[in-house]
Amino acid sequence: MIDVQEKVLIRKRDNIEASLEMIERIKSVKDSERKEELDAEILMLLMNSMLFEDVQRDIFKEYYPKEVVDNIFPTDKAKQKELDRLSLQLLTIINQAVIHDYSPDSDFVQKQLEELMGNSYLKEWMTEDEKANEELYERMQPYTSLLPERMVRFLTEAFEVLLNK
Repeated sequence: MIDVQEKVLIRKRDNIEASLEMIERIKSVKDSERKEELDAEILMLLMNSMLFEDVQRDIFKEYYPKEVVDNIFPTDKAKQKELDRLSLQLLTIINQAVIHDYSPDSDFVQKQLEELMGNSYLKEWMTEDEKANEELYERMQPYTSLLPERMVRFLTEAFEVLLNK
């Protein structure tokens, strides 16, 4: 009975530590110049992306070399902070575009995505193999489905426009 109780308590401690780490990560990416609180929906989306990083990292290992996976899902705290900042930026761009009824091919959206792609891990997400891209897309569905449908649709269309330029 003591062994079972110990395992339960260790699992609870691990969950609490993971939650505290997530809170620290979110606090660290919050722009110090930002006067307003983070949008609740964006905050939840960012937290969900953090929750499933390990599972997504394992999926990506099947399609990309280790160096690429380490860039997409860094374990180094400084690099992880940059990833979190970029993820927050991407979610904010999409959210603002949807709120303001911008089209995925609008200059505002395309310019924002170009800047983000040029300075980030996002350019590494696509492989040369179209079949592998489709398979990866399918395997990532459970995680992309955590995003609201309107955001997924918007993001898909916006990246299609960007990639076809």
